[in-house]
Amino acid sequence: MANAPKAAAPKAEEGVVEKKKLPIVRILVFLLVAIALLGAGFGSALLYAKLTSSAEETPLAIIIEKKGDAEAKAAEAEAHAPKPGQPQKVKVGAPVSAEGEKPADAHGAPAPDPHGEAPAEGHEAAANTKNVPEEDKFVTSYYEFPTPFTTNLKNSRKFIQVGLGVATQYDATVMANVKKHELAIRSEILAILAEQTEQDLSGIANRKRIQDLLRDGINKVLMEMERFGGIENVFFTTMVMQ
Repeated sequence: MANAPKAAAPKAEEGVVEKKKLPIVRILVFLLVAIALLGAGFGSALLYAKLTSSAEETPLAIIIEKKGDAEAKAAEAEAHAPKPGQPQKVKVGAPVSAEGEKPADAHGAPAPDPHGEAPAEGHEAAANTKNVPEEDKFVTSYYEFPTPFTTNLKNSRKFIQVGLGVATQYDATVMANVKKHELAIRSEILAILAEQTEQDLSGIANRKRIQDLLRDGINKVLMEMERFGGIENVFFTTMVMQ
């Protein structure tokens, strides 16, 4: 019985050691939490800066944007490029095989007139010339349908009779196609006019809208028949509503 107090002494010493370890563990936990919070804050700041930075400030974004613009322009140019076998636009002043036309030299300039004076050269010629940007100009061809179009108006007892003409800057193939498929084109025009009301045909803006509808309808028929439209404008030559 005298040895009992001596056995309890080691346990008391172990409790003191454990109490000394607790503050160290808490400090380590606190440090880990602080490091984690700092890392999360730094990562959030980087993400925010990346999301809010404009494309203009990022060189890679600028390169990608320029590349996308170039590809878009190339695709648009390819879409508008003339395809083999399709009608081509006729430029003003295009070479024609007319008698008496002056030939052009290898560089496209008119050959000198053997009976006239040579063109001015040197500083005098340069002083009298001014560089003007060249713009492509095309010849516009017209065709007027020989007989007018007559049809009843929608939700009305009145009827309308109109004369129509069409225009294009493409070559003679387009007008030849219009004449070739005139029966189908007349049917499409009459169907469009029959869907209009009196109010639809009143006023310049409304009539311009009808002209656009007729143009699209004619091109739709030509696309179905010839795989090419080419009609760019439709005009009312006469209009009677009664």
